[in-house]
Amino acid sequence: MLPLHGQALGSIEQEREMRSSEGHKMPLLLVALALAATAALGRALERDPHHAGVDAADLKVTVTNKSRRRIEQIALREPDDIELDSDAFGYDGLAPGRQRTFTIPGGTAVCTWEISVLFAEKEEDCCSDPHPIGQQNLCDDPRIFVRD
Repeated sequence: MLPLHGQALGSIEQEREMRSSEGHKMPLLLVALALAATAALGRALERDPHHAGVDAADLKVTVTNKSRRRIEQIALREPDDIELDSDAFGYDGLAPGRQRTFTIPGGTAVCTWEISVLFAEKEEDCCSDPHPIGQQNLCDDPRIFVRD
């Protein structure tokens, strides 16, 4: 009986050793999986520059209305261009004392913009003629302050 008991004891010790070495492998496996997932995510973000809806060429601009009149539109144009564009600012208007941030798609490729403002007019359905504010490098200072 003794040899049988000794064999069983040896088997239990071998099993413990195997479990112990497997236990050490498990944290390494988890670390390897975490590193692989992080690398895959990094590669996916490199392939898609528009992740989170942000493009490095886009320009975020903040307009502050320090005038006593409602702004209907902010119109922008490249210095050598003919047409004013109000699409980036939108057509919701901006009340006196308020501010809003908007994005100019691809705006960092231009940087210097001619800026005009259209104010709300009580007598008309829309707004005044465009009032030029001037040229501004919005890459250097992405803030527009509108005053009376």
